[in-house]
Amino acid sequence: MGRYIHYIENLGQNSLYTGYWKVYHDLEKAKATFTSFQEAREEAVREYLLGRAVVDIARQAQ
Repeated sequence: MGRYIHYIENLGQNSLYTGYWKVYHDLEKAKATFTSFQEAREEAVREYLLGRAVVDIARQAQ
């Protein structure tokens, strides 16, 4: 629960940044994670547009 306490303590306000979730600490790590998520998303979309099945794309990501 440690990570969620900042959200609760701030009543969902005062975040440093908002991406895939609100960030209350370790901004650089969160931004790097968001970048990784975005890159994975873009790759999955490319694969899908090339005709690969979603289930195959998901299996490849594991």
